[in-house]
Amino acid sequence: MVKIKPKAKLAVAGIIEKQKYVEDFQKMVSRYSLSKNIVFLGEQKESSLRNLVKSSKLTLNPSMLDPFSLVTLESLACGIPVVAYNIPAIKNIFGLCDAVLRCPIGGMASMAKNVQFLLENEDLRTKLSKEAREYASNYDWRKVIRAEKEAYFKVVEWFSSHIGDK
Repeated sequence: MVKIKPKAKLAVAGIIEKQKYVEDFQKMVSRYSLSKNIVFLGEQKESSLRNLVKSSKLTLNPSMLDPFSLVTLESLACGIPVVAYNIPAIKNIFGLCDAVLRCPIGGMASMAKNVQFLLENEDLRTKLSKEAREYASNYDWRKVIRAEKEAYFKVVEWFSSHIGDK
């Protein structure tokens, strides 16, 4: 990506699970002379992270294992398109959202191509930004609570009807 977009910047933020991962990551950044393009921020306060996401052109989510991608949903809520691997959680939860560009799992070239495509198409990013916000609005807490309540009532109703048969 740096060869195509030499001024591109990547900010990496998140909770550190193992310090060794960070050390290995920083060694790779140094080895490939990417320190002008990649910055490791580590864990951030919620407000700082939100401001960082809002000021970004896109979110890159290279997770290959995630039961529910809160990173993706939070980015969409900020109006930021996402490039992610097409893992089950991404496919099943965000499969109908055009603001999530999905790539084959492990397909780094495809991921890079989608990042380049978004960086070079400001009009498309603007269109996807609107769609991202609309899609994320389906996940407000009132709707989640209502859906959970309906699901519980259906389980109770099913259980009651089957217990009554015996």
